[in-house]
Amino acid sequence: MRDRYGTSESSSEKSWVFRSYPGGASEDYVGGFYAHTSGAEDFDAISAFVGTIDAAQAAHVYIVTGAEAANEVTIRVSSSAGQGNSINDDGVSAADTTEDIVIPAGTPANSYFETKVKWNGIAVIDLVTGTAILCNYGLAKYWDNNNSDFTVEGVEFIWRGGAADTAADLQLCHHKNTGWTYNVASTATPPAAICSMAADHGTDGRKIIAGKDGAYKRANLNQPIRGGGSEGTMLRIDSGANGTFAIGTAILRIRK
Repeated sequence: MRDRYGTSESSSEKSWVFRSYPGGASEDYVGGFYAHTSGAEDFDAISAFVGTIDAAQAAHVYIVTGAEAANEVTIRVSSSAGQGNSINDDGVSAADTTEDIVIPAGTPANSYFETKVKWNGIAVIDLVTGTAILCNYGLAKYWDNNNSDFTVEGVEFIWRGGAADTAADLQLCHHKNTGWTYNVASTATPPAAICSMAADHGTDGRKIIAGKDGAYKRANLNQPIRGGGSEGTMLRIDSGANGTFAIGTAILRIRK
């Protein structure tokens, strides 16, 4: 098909399989993930650590500021010797990597920053220069269609219920550097979802039934994603019971 400028466009689908893991209520993702660290640090007196030793997480380190920057602040992220490394999209890893996040003077609270580099294992976060700011922090991995821009046209979830659940939700999330909220005693709140089953179906159409099939679909979303920048998508699966979704498929429909 062609857009209004006569440029050729193509539509495609990306799909993921999902299920609920045992152990009660949970927040799970497909097509990406957040690993939020609870609470806040200013990275000044002592280093902060994020990640798991030698884990193949290949995720960006992010921070969300808790106050306006009084002056320019530089926060350094480094690989932890013998416990992790950096990795880029060309498959090149390095055992001794550092990257500085520079926060300009006057940057307001609730501002989001992430490293360009991705990290395996443990990454170390330190204040280098400037007045310390309390920040939420963690790891972010999102689907960016191989670093290319695209438009989300729709999303569809189809599943087989594994347990009765009246608190479940399925969301299409837009990862971006705006819309974040800092929380001093908790984790950062990501941007609002593009769409949500709980919001669309309402109370009377939200229950997951054990042994029964279910579906949630949204079309005509027309949401641009700057995958060539630092944006992407991920699909969030919230369950309020043990084993809510026995098996499911999530389908993302995009246009390039």
